[in-house]
Amino acid sequence: MVKLVFSDVLKRSQAPPGFLVESVTALVAIGLAAGSRLLLDRAFPNLVLYPLVFPALTIATLYAGWRSGLMVIFGCQTLIWYFLVPERNSFRVDNLSNALSLAFATAAQLLLLWFVARYRAQTVALSDALTRLTQQAETNRLMQEQELALGESRRNLEAIYQAALPGDFRLRWPRHRLSGP
Repeated sequence: MVKLVFSDVLKRSQAPPGFLVESVTALVAIGLAAGSRLLLDRAFPNLVLYPLVFPALTIATLYAGWRSGLMVIFGCQTLIWYFLVPERNSFRVDNLSNALSLAFATAAQLLLLWFVARYRAQTVALSDALTRLTQQAETNRLMQEQELALGESRRNLEAIYQAALPGDFRLRWPRHRLSGP
């Protein structure tokens, strides 16, 4: 049987998660991405700005759905824009190159969000179909067992009937006595 990626996560999340689950998942993903980025920025200043957003986006979207992924994009891009894009600690962008970099990274993240959300939806649909097929196979197996048991009972009854043909008092109609004892 084919094992689906993240099948355990998807089994838990087949019903659409609530806003609280989506928000908490997004906040955890943003926190992990931002914390990792701060550690990297201390060790390697002015490193590439956006690489940690992509895994956070992917994991949040797979676990809690597209709205959680969208929250990750908004949160991470806002943090990157404010804290990392020159002019730091400001929402001003000092040149066109940085503005285009922010815009293209956001577009790439939105495209990834769309693909991951589609993947999740298809995987959930396949998981549901596999569950239905498994249940149908189990139902068919139980029905076949019942048919075999009924067939066996029928053969037993036919054998009893054949053994109780005329001359055997067990299957004859009882004769009523017209006189008393």
